Amino acid sequence: MTRYCVSPLRYGRYLRDSGLFGANVSIIPKLIPGEKAQKALGLVVDEDVKSVGTSGRNLEKSMPLLKQAGVTIN
Repeated sequence: MTRYCVSPLRYGRYLRDSGLFGANVSIIPKLIPGEKAQKALGLVVDEDVKSVGTSGRNLEKSMPLLKQAGVTIN
């Protein structure tokens, strides 16, 4: 079982390290309250995602966290 997991994990790491991987985080206020939006963006930082696209909300409160982690906002 382990050998089946290694290849996708290595490929994911390659994508992340090469800058080819990013996340799209939709944080529409009506659907995602402020606290949950912060948690979602915190997860992006925790998982070392370096490129993020967002929609639905001003990121003013989250920008310091994202900038400190070296996240590029697209």
